[in-house]
Amino acid sequence: MDQERERGITITSAAVTFDWNKHRINLLDTPGHIDFTVEVERCLRVLDGTVTVLDAAAGVEAQTLTVWRQAERYNIPSIIYLNKMDKPNADFQQCLQSIEDKLHVKTMPIYVPISCDRNSLKQIDVVGKNLLTWDLTESPDGRKFDIKKISEADQTLWEEMMKWRTAIVETIADFDSKLEDHVLSNTPVADIPAIDLVQGLRQATIDRHVVPVMGGSSLRNMGIQPLIDSICLYLPNPGDRNFEFTKFYGKDLCALVFKIVHHKERGTLTFLRIYNGEIKGKTNIYNVNQNVSEKVTRLLQVYADSFQEIPFSGPGNIVCVTGLKSVRTGDTITSSQPAARRARKNMLKVQAEELGSASQQAIQSSNLCDEDDIDEDDISDSILAGIQIPPPVFFCSIESPSMSSQRKMELALECLQREDPSLHVEFKEETSQTILSGMGELHMEVIKNRIIKEYKVDVDLGPLQVAYREAISRKEVVHNENLDTWIGNQHHTVNLTMAINHNPAAEKFTHVKIANKEKNPSLQNIKWKHVRAIENGVKAALSSGPILGYPVINVEVSLLNFDIGRGTSLPMIGACASQCVRHALEQADPRLQEPVMKLEISTEEEWLSSILKDLAMRRCELDAVHYRDGVRLVEASVPLVELRGYSSDLRQITSGTASFVMELSQFRNMSDEDEQKVIETATGFAS
Repeated sequence: MDQERERGITITSAAVTFDWNKHRINLLDTPGHIDFTVEVERCLRVLDGTVTVLDAAAGVEAQTLTVWRQAERYNIPSIIYLNKMDKPNADFQQCLQSIEDKLHVKTMPIYVPISCDRNSLKQIDVVGKNLLTWDLTESPDGRKFDIKKISEADQTLWEEMMKWRTAIVETIADFDSKLEDHVLSNTPVADIPAIDLVQGLRQATIDRHVVPVMGGSSLRNMGIQPLIDSICLYLPNPGDRNFEFTKFYGKDLCALVFKIVHHKERGTLTFLRIYNGEIKGKTNIYNVNQNVSEKVTRLLQVYADSFQEIPFSGPGNIVCVTGLKSVRTGDTITSSQPAARRARKNMLKVQAEELGSASQQAIQSSNLCDEDDIDEDDISDSILAGIQIPPPVFFCSIESPSMSSQRKMELALECLQREDPSLHVEFKEETSQTILSGMGELHMEVIKNRIIKEYKVDVDLGPLQVAYREAISRKEVVHNENLDTWIGNQHHTVNLTMAINHNPAAEKFTHVKIANKEKNPSLQNIKWKHVRAIENGVKAALSSGPILGYPVINVEVSLLNFDIGRGTSLPMIGACASQCVRHALEQADPRLQEPVMKLEISTEEEWLSSILKDLAMRRCELDAVHYRDGVRLVEASVPLVELRGYSSDLRQITSGTASFVMELSQFRNMSDEDEQKVIETATGFAS
């Protein structure tokens, strides 16, 4: 993207496929900035392994922790690569300590740099017992490097290599029987075959017991070849990863849409990860989530910004298809509607077997699992889970320059929403405004620039506002709601009782709990479709809180009683549930919560006092101040509202020498005084 070149950062993930030593590697490059964390999220959803790139002079930073937690959520094994080893203050040993202290993983250095500068790199191949040397005066592009066997004659290198090799053997022996036999039979560490070390290290990496670590300098192409070798040796191939849902599809296609791009010449490009079966060009596919069949126009292999048409592709590959119009990020793609139905039946059959005969009879006696009541979309979610989208923290209004360009702006926003699931667009009828919500100042600025440059609409953005949340203060509130109305000739009656509880662990509402089902006859025969209607009503109520209409979080909802009259429609049930929860929220002492960011600032000693003084005026909670290689690292928790325009302020304070990274830490209750200010600013009146 033009903006990526201008800013010198990655904004959208890029894909490339290449071959290396009889292996095919599908590589996805993801952004590192917190505002574009959804790009990382959707790539991790479809990857089998990751290479976590750290600055050898900085070690683990705040954003590293965010990405690492995302990878942990998908149980993805990783290799850590310490880049920029040629920087003057790079420290391999200190980075290892930083990784173990902050990421809480066991590091396994397999290529250890012993010297590195602008023109050369020397590192020890611990497993192969070799010394690898890059000399850019002889090979300026870094493609050629020297491999020399380390012998006992070179005492310093031998002792260094043996120290790291012994650490690998002692650690991996706990997980690998072959290495355990070597240890028990007192085989000298130097004599243990490299193949046994590789196999043991590979399995321990895949099982996420250890993380291989190596270093290099990417800019000068030094240390890259061993890194790609290690990807092939230690990270899993698609066959090593056990995806439960693939067995439901048999030989049919199963693929996940993880990225959508609108290309000027090729139209809508849909990026797929193929988990099962085979996809071909110019054939029909079925979108399970959208319940629609579409035709694949072309099947493309991706090489960054260029594409090569291919006839077919199979499991484990990442490909791009054209011609799909209704597709969304997170959709499941299969070969046909009958294939989706077969997968659904297979999944229900497996679930029934796992529940056992007694539980199965109990479920069948209840109408909860009537086949007619089950949504195929819900089944698809359980077969192939979608992508978790983080909540937006900023929002602003967006306006087109004229009524004639309004439609072009709406089209641009629709395309950008399909590309970027973290971008939310909402039209407020009461104010006739279009509201844009995103992940940060840079995110919103990039969106604005893309609309202006790519879609030729000179839009204006209103002032950025913080996206607050609302939460209840009382432990439990029980409310009964009764709906009795006629619509046409149909009489609709609903009587339900619900309880809402404050639960800090339930950040986002997922489902209604059915309380005391065994003791309450009205809940024993409740149908699945009625539960879904109640949940839809609850979601609608929680999407707009009673204070300022912000989403309500940390709420658990239980259904205590439920009665309906004959012929009552599902929308009426949802409306009654929504009213019930709204009234309960009003009685539960709702409070505003503000987003609090974890901030990490890197600065020189002379600017430290000025930075701390500035943070003190921003309602900051100072967590720690570290000293590392002549640089001060300040860790603090600061409300997001106090950080608007902070990058400019920090540049002014430190004459442009300091840098910072931040991530969303939590939503936290505001003080009464701060809450009153926000309400007064939003409404124009003091509450």
